[in-house]
Amino acid sequence: MAKIFNLPRESHGFLQTVGGPLDTVTTPIPGIFVAGAAAGPKDIEDTVSMGGAAAAKAVGMLNRMALEEV
Repeated sequence: MAKIFNLPRESHGFLQTVGGPLDTVTTPIPGIFVAGAAAGPKDIEDTVSMGGAAAAKAVGMLNRMALEEV
């Protein structure tokens, strides 16, 4: 996935995020969000939480894009 989407990886080989501890799903590539084990070792609770956060970010981005078109 990293090669296909040209996503940078961090030192351990997981996908790099740029949001810090309060935004663990945003990648340096606009519109691509990461969740779960792609960002590092996670348990199920963290994975589900990240999945919800990534979905919310994606919906927010789509809403902003739709408003810009109006």
